[in-house]
Amino acid sequence: MIDAAIGVPPTRTDGRIKTRPILRDEFVTILTKDHPAARRSMNMRTYLSLSHVLASPEGDRYGLVDQVLAQQCKARKLALPLPQMFALPATVARMQLTATVMKRVALTSPASRRLVMFPPPVALPEIVFHLIWHRREDRHAAQVWLSDLIADVAASS
Repeated sequence: MIDAAIGVPPTRTDGRIKTRPILRDEFVTILTKDHPAARRSMNMRTYLSLSHVLASPEGDRYGLVDQVLAQQCKARKLALPLPQMFALPATVARMQLTATVMKRVALTSPASRRLVMFPPPVALPEIVFHLIWHRREDRHAAQVWLSDLIADVAASS
């Protein structure tokens, strides 16, 4: 049994799943400091000229950034899909690639000191992470304690 999870809440729920927003994050575009584009501003033309890394657990070659770009009749050059976002900063720090990741992922990566961050040149939504649990655990003292502890830690970061 899982006591709690942190993530994006289900889009449809029948009331069995409880959620509580605990953390907000925004997207940034990252490059290694020695990339030639790191010395310029990140405009759309520069962004589209770069080779991108995409976090895709399913191995898709299309994500949120691509959806937003497609609405503007634009496309980026995808060089590499990786299965999870936490690998992107280290990959970008070692290669002449770029990635658009959540800011906390970039800041907490051991590779962060080798990266520069830019606001993406596309409007991307803020991401709200929720604490998620099953309602059968909702009134247990241990569940309340755990939920409050997780929310407090998230609020302090």
